Amino acid sequence: MLALCEIGLLVFKVANLPYPESALAADITVLFLLFLVEILRIRLGRNGNITEKNGPLIASLGLIIPSLLGVLHLLLWQTYVLRLEVSL
Repeated sequence: MLALCEIGLLVFKVANLPYPESALAADITVLFLLFLVEILRIRLGRNGNITEKNGPLIASLGLIIPSLLGVLHLLLWQTYVLRLEVSL
């Protein structure tokens, strides 16, 4: 759900705000990588929990750092940050 909201907000910002080309490419790349990391982190955590193995759980915990950096980019370092993004 977060991915759909963020993609919709990005489309809204591109359509209504003067967005530099290089910043748009960076924001799209970070958004895509964040969603990939989140999918992998959640899947590893779920599999590690179900199988009760430490390896996937440790890998899931390790993916918290790139996930945190992606979220910080969305909240602090993005070209335009809307109030709706902060509340999401």
